[in-house]
Amino acid sequence: MSLPLDDIVNVTVNLPVTNTSGRQFNLPLIVGNVTAFNDRIKIYSSTDEMLEDGFLTSDRLYQAAVLLFGQEEKPSKIAVGRISTVTEANVAEDGEILLADALELNENAEVGKYIYQGYALSDTAETGYLEIIADGTTPQTGEINLTDAQALNPDAAVGKYIAEEQSYLLSDTQVTDSELIIPDTITRNETITEYLTACRQANDEWYCVNVCSVLTDSEIIAGAQYCESCSPSALFCFTTSKADALTSNPNIFASLKALGLRRCFGQYSTQHLDAVCAIIGWVMGIITKNVSFTLAYKPEVGVNVEADISKTGFNQLNSNNGNIYDQRGSYNIFEQGKMADGSYFDEVIQLDKYQLEMQNAIMDLLTTNTKIAQTEDGMTLLISTINKICNNMFNAGFIAGGVWQGKKILNLETGDSIPNGYLVQAESIDSQSQADREARKAPPIYVALKLAGAIHYVIIKIDVNR
Repeated sequence: MSLPLDDIVNVTVNLPVTNTSGRQFNLPLIVGNVTAFNDRIKIYSSTDEMLEDGFLTSDRLYQAAVLLFGQEEKPSKIAVGRISTVTEANVAEDGEILLADALELNENAEVGKYIYQGYALSDTAETGYLEIIADGTTPQTGEINLTDAQALNPDAAVGKYIAEEQSYLLSDTQVTDSELIIPDTITRNETITEYLTACRQANDEWYCVNVCSVLTDSEIIAGAQYCESCSPSALFCFTTSKADALTSNPNIFASLKALGLRRCFGQYSTQHLDAVCAIIGWVMGIITKNVSFTLAYKPEVGVNVEADISKTGFNQLNSNNGNIYDQRGSYNIFEQGKMADGSYFDEVIQLDKYQLEMQNAIMDLLTTNTKIAQTEDGMTLLISTINKICNNMFNAGFIAGGVWQGKKILNLETGDSIPNGYLVQAESIDSQSQADREARKAPPIYVALKLAGAIHYVIIKIDVNR
């Protein structure tokens, strides 16, 4: 992974939340359990290439790729990432034991879970460890092979004991007559933060990521928090079918909104496990063109609409910045394209894109010129280069002329008109501190952008007189 440009050319976009810098914006990443290859990430140009590698049409990763490649606007390639396992020392302390791959004993428990014999499980544990509630006696410890995991009673209350019999049913009876051994090491699946970090280290080109696996709410939050601060910048995308998204708080959308996460994008869908991949595929295609866009009211090819959504359910989802593919009259449309904090997806990705273009343009100046002097001429060269990038934003329709409603910036006052949607200013070279001159810094440059926005709602009043 290369060093960041931020250390040399630092471009900051001031919105309610500050962006991190990004690199590429047209490569989506889907992550899941992969047996087709051993690398962390592999790039595919089509679903046919995935089939040639051994993916099945029934594989969740393949079905997500079908959505990504199946839109009217689509990416030229996608990245597929692999979730791996981690072997580590068993670091359980007295009174607790680390359970590999699981946070609780339930009907879906897998082979290889370990527990202290004869002690009740606490229902308060959430991450990593399950607490053992001791009863004052010296515990016997050991290994229980849950080879018949389906026999675990899903209705059994926490605090009951596990019997080391072939059925491994939870029971009220404490078993004390078996010799038990706790292993020195355990093997577990990577956490979501671990495999996203590994995917970023393996490839820094991907921008949007969707995990093709069953995620808990806490895992979704962890993935979103990782993408909020990772470098280069990324967006975390997910799909949920949980009914509480339409009915009540708290729910995953409300939780993400409360955290103010600007780089998390979620969709409610009961029709496809990874429905959000459809709109992501469309974005990854359109972003390569020099046009402004919005996600609102676009189709999701390959995804069925939520035809039975009520207005109350929609309003509940929309109030928490969730997105949905629904039906309005005869139109199947995506609504509304919001990030978890209420920002719009199109503004986040396009600001990332232009931020990078500005960084690269200034870096080109610094690397192709023998020197840019700390003079007015030097500042003019920097400002003219930035003006060119801003003019590209204007031509693309991302910014537009209007009245500046932000704070005062040097000579720009609140209420002033910005005819072309941007104004580039810099502090005077003559007033620069000696320390900054000796550090060979340019005076601060300020770029005011007036976004063109997008119309999502229209009110028409018709008066009729006979």
